[in-house]
Amino acid sequence: MPLRLETPEGLPTESAMAEDVAWSSLVSTQLEDVRKTAENWRNGLLAIVATIAGFSVIKGPADITSLDRPFGYAVGWLLLVALTSGLFGAWSALGAAYGRPGVLTREDFHRQGGIDGYKFDLAVHAAEKLRFARMMSLFTLALLAASVGLTWYGPRSSSVILKVDRKSAPNVCGNLQSSANGEIDIKPPAAAAVRLPLADLTRIRAADKCDE
Repeated sequence: MPLRLETPEGLPTESAMAEDVAWSSLVSTQLEDVRKTAENWRNGLLAIVATIAGFSVIKGPADITSLDRPFGYAVGWLLLVALTSGLFGAWSALGAAYGRPGVLTREDFHRQGGIDGYKFDLAVHAAEKLRFARMMSLFTLALLAASVGLTWYGPRSSSVILKVDRKSAPNVCGNLQSSANGEIDIKPPAAAAVRLPLADLTRIRAADKCDE
């Protein structure tokens, strides 16, 4: 009887081996792509945080204090929450870009399926961190847009602050209440309105606020 050889069952085929090679390449590419994307999101979030901080420190106080008090408080809280969410997003993007520090044991390495499984777990973790960073980015931008909108279009007091120099009495500073018949009514802070004849005035000038 002639000898007949048969291929044993369970040996990897050429197509299966090619698929494993493609899978290994794909896992490495996925990890690199996610981390590069995370770096860009981190840089964008840090730029947003810097913008919020700059607006709050440099330009914000003057614009906010001119708003009616409830709207000024609302803008302040919106900027604070936007700054906090931006920092959380940047921290998450930082974790996605550079991973989390830790020591991998040999048992964990085998349990994760070798180098491919290890890289796959890193890619999944980075993708989750990046997803959270993107959500924080959108949330931060929405809060920033709302605060800018309130700052631009929020209600402001229509009265003008005037500093008035007089001939016969101490100078007066306060909100202009009315002006008619050669007289103006000025309301100083925490005091009743004062009626001043125009003939008694030597100088009138606008002011941002009255000196304490």
